[in-house]
Amino acid sequence: MSTNLFSLLTDHIETPLVLLDVGGHGGALESWKRFGNKARIFCFEARSDEAESLVQTNEDAQIEYVSSGLSDDHAGLDIHVALAAGCSSAYPPIETLYRRYPALGIMRPIAKVHCETTTVDDFLTERGVEAVHGIKLDTQGFELRILKGAEKALRSCQFILVEAEFNPLYEGQPLFADVDRFLRERGFVLWRMQNLAHYATTPVGGEPHRMMVGSDPGVQQTIDVTNGQLFWADCYYVRQEATAASDAKLNRADAIAGAALVAQWNFADLAMEMVRKSGDTELLAQVLTLLDCQFVASAPAEIPAADFRSDCLTLREGVWRTDFSVSDTYVAYGPYIRLPYGEFEATFHLAAVGLGEQPLRSPIRLDVAANTAALDVFDLIGAEGGDRLREGAIRLRFFNSQPKAMFEFRIATFGRPFEGELHFSGVTISHLADR
Repeated sequence: MSTNLFSLLTDHIETPLVLLDVGGHGGALESWKRFGNKARIFCFEARSDEAESLVQTNEDAQIEYVSSGLSDDHAGLDIHVALAAGCSSAYPPIETLYRRYPALGIMRPIAKVHCETTTVDDFLTERGVEAVHGIKLDTQGFELRILKGAEKALRSCQFILVEAEFNPLYEGQPLFADVDRFLRERGFVLWRMQNLAHYATTPVGGEPHRMMVGSDPGVQQTIDVTNGQLFWADCYYVRQEATAASDAKLNRADAIAGAALVAQWNFADLAMEMVRKSGDTELLAQVLTLLDCQFVASAPAEIPAADFRSDCLTLREGVWRTDFSVSDTYVAYGPYIRLPYGEFEATFHLAAVGLGEQPLRSPIRLDVAANTAALDVFDLIGAEGGDRLREGAIRLRFFNSQPKAMFEFRIATFGRPFEGELHFSGVTISHLADR
């Protein structure tokens, strides 16, 4: 399904994306190669011998291997070449770690080489590239220095994959908190982590530690972790305005670029949200169908009284009417519909025939419920309740975070609130994000 979603989204890319793969040991990111001619990929490798090898074996026309180090200046840097080339870093590895932790022995330095550096922004300016859509960084602790030289690129970027350490592996390196703060200050938020790498000095018996992972509403999973301290993880960042936490819209090109990038990692819900924010309702409908998604794309603006139900009232001329001869129960409810994700305002349209200027002697309760559980409740009672009822429009606000929930709007009466009749003619629904 994720492959079909990615194919659907890439088919809607009109101008090839620009992707930066920084730390190209072993070649460009395999998942990015799937873009084919829908992307232009610059893959940076600081060590000239490694870069030359990649150039010689490159068979992908959309990938350019660049023999250059990246930093926040042009001063150049020394690379501490490790036993495993992928562990090489501009920072020296911490000796006690590669001596005491068997899994970290591959960090042992075997050479030091100097390389020239440029910044991401200067490189892109030289190539005449105006916008970047995605950045991947795996430079063993040097990621923050590179990001500081990419201020312009970050303004257009939709997606970042960055390796970050929680505990230092290299002397003087920035940690996750430093990288996270820098990206958040530039409008990015953490979406997910992967490859939570724990290292131990030796296997130890005993019961494993159980780590809980929460996902969809009400779903929790546990993972057994035996030994070791958390050192690093791959961290996925997206622009804050691309998430449901923001009311911002996205321009179509950026939305589809971001959606395609995150769809590669099976972040289907995020891809769907980006498409929704693009305003392309036709593409959104295709995405929802493809994902067999339980969300709906739009809410009805008006729900007439005829769509509601009652076990004790009679519908006359499109209005439910009660003289309170039946009370202490829900006198009208329904219509059992699904709604889009987001915040709503429901306006109950009521008329009090015969109320006059009297207060309400007993409550009239209005509520909005999802799967019979009330999300918002409003009781009309006393003088204030009488005043509100005379206005004829009672508004309740609620938030839908449940994609499969069936919604109903209910009216309950208790005792005899006043001498007369209560008329109910329906509900108006406003999706507040659309205002």
